[in-house]
Amino acid sequence: LTSEYPPYALGGLGRYSYEVCLELKKFCEVDVLNIPTYYTLLSNVKRKNSEEVINDGTNRIIHILSNEIIELFKKKNIFGPDDYSNTIQGLVNKIMKILNREYDVIFVQDYYNSLVAAFLLMNNFAKKIVSVCHLPLYAGFTYFDKPISDEFHQFLESILIRFSSKVIVPSLFTKRVLVQIYSIDPDDIIVNPLGVRLLDIEKLEANKPDIFNKKKEYKNGINILSVMRFTEQKGLPYIVDVMDALERRGINFTYTIVGNGPKEKDFYSLASKSSVLSHIHHIGFTKDVFRFYKMSDIYLSTSLYETFGLSILEAMACECVPVAFRIGAVDELVQDGITGVFVEVNDTEGLVKHIEELSLNPSKLSAMKKNAANYARNFSWENHVNKLIRVFKGCLV
Repeated sequence: LTSEYPPYALGGLGRYSYEVCLELKKFCEVDVLNIPTYYTLLSNVKRKNSEEVINDGTNRIIHILSNEIIELFKKKNIFGPDDYSNTIQGLVNKIMKILNREYDVIFVQDYYNSLVAAFLLMNNFAKKIVSVCHLPLYAGFTYFDKPISDEFHQFLESILIRFSSKVIVPSLFTKRVLVQIYSIDPDDIIVNPLGVRLLDIEKLEANKPDIFNKKKEYKNGINILSVMRFTEQKGLPYIVDVMDALERRGINFTYTIVGNGPKEKDFYSLASKSSVLSHIHHIGFTKDVFRFYKMSDIYLSTSLYETFGLSILEAMACECVPVAFRIGAVDELVQDGITGVFVEVNDTEGLVKHIEELSLNPSKLSAMKKNAANYARNFSWENHVNKLIRVFKGCLV
């Protein structure tokens, strides 16, 4: 049960749902129920009240596009049962007509669907709920661009925690946050790091994105990359400060951003006040993202909080060295000075210093690239799903 799944996906949650389902189908029957909850996601969809059922062998992918559920979450603050019960019950009735088999586990990907999951469980739709808490409310900062209030976020999150037999989290940092917020047995929170799908590196190198073939900067200077949504969480002003300082030091570099988001205009407005625009190449979200990782030398992260850092892991797997703020779960993922480099939050001079050092020391950069790729091999979707299967079976004993 998710709110993002291809082709209706905005980012990491859709990626996670897709990758996990690919592996899960090797072990068991898996139906995907996708109920998008973001208004922006449905703004360009013609059929805003519809059901799409896609047969995938014995499995099915069901997309339920509902104006009612979108309007529900646009209200931001909902606490009275009358505000949501009719909408959710109507949605559940529709779901139960489509999904007419009995399930062992509802695997919930998003607190936005916690009410749906609870209703399904109470209607004996499945035996247990196991949920994933990717980004708990108090993981350092609130999730700036979410369309609901903090109070409603916590209400939905608490419903998910209450009805779940086990909660999957991507890092020890996330587990500590949940234990502090809710009265939940720590043994019911399972740390299960995310994975990375390792691709054929030679094929990545043989099929460079056009931008790498056309721009001479990519051949002569150091190539810096960020893959992100344009939100406050990603520390956008720090990026401009880093680029500006690199230019003032005379470092030959090119900076590529892969992604989109609500703060693009703000970012470019800030960048236009300096002289760094000529160094920036912006690519929207693309299926070629792994090629951009591979063609880059340094992955720059100025995120203010992360509960895992999937793009950092993907960069490491493609021999792209992360240079980042020391935050949240990222220090569980990166070995400082070996597979990447940390500085404290707000230390843009530290970021610039390390980028300059790596640009002037090709042998050190090359060694760190190899270290990063070797360490990333410890993470795989196969390992992640094997652990999930053990959790599912344990709940059903």
